[in-house]
Amino acid sequence: MNIQIYMLTGQNNQEKDVLRAYYRGILHHFAKMFLQDEIINDINIESKVKEIKKNGVDINLNYGDKVGDNVDVGIIFGSAKPRENLHHKVRNEVIEKCKNYIVIETPLLDRSIVKMSNHDYYRIGLNGFLYKEGEFNNENCPPDRLNSFGDLYSNWRGWKNNQNGAILILLQLPGDASLRNSDH
Repeated sequence: MNIQIYMLTGQNNQEKDVLRAYYRGILHHFAKMFLQDEIINDINIESKVKEIKKNGVDINLNYGDKVGDNVDVGIIFGSAKPRENLHHKVRNEVIEKCKNYIVIETPLLDRSIVKMSNHDYYRIGLNGFLYKEGEFNNENCPPDRLNSFGDLYSNWRGWKNNQNGAILILLQLPGDASLRNSDH
């Protein structure tokens, strides 16, 4: 199995750190499978990656801008849009060429709109990250994470029966991936 984490899909150091953390998580998963649950750390990581590779799993942090032809799982940060930015070009090529791809994307709830991705949670989807597009493996999940947000309708005060008049609900920015190319 060939797993590539495409570092150029992260636009800043925080997003690249999320990709690196995902890489370490994958390594720990395969260490449990193949290496009797040995701990991987900065000192032994190279030797453990080689041992995992001997078991048929090749995992790499890929800093290149080209996607190979035999990638089983490509991992990217962020949505792919038809733009000329390097991170979008790499994302689009991963989606086009890899047998499967994992998208790490910003959360829907409890997020701030900032350039830096410094969130506590992320959306992670297999072969997509939008509703009815990706696989999220979230059936029968316990409600603890959603419940941590409390009653969303009560917490977002003033959304109904506003004494000052109507509340304007703003939609996505033009070009946002969730619009799926529709022209609002």
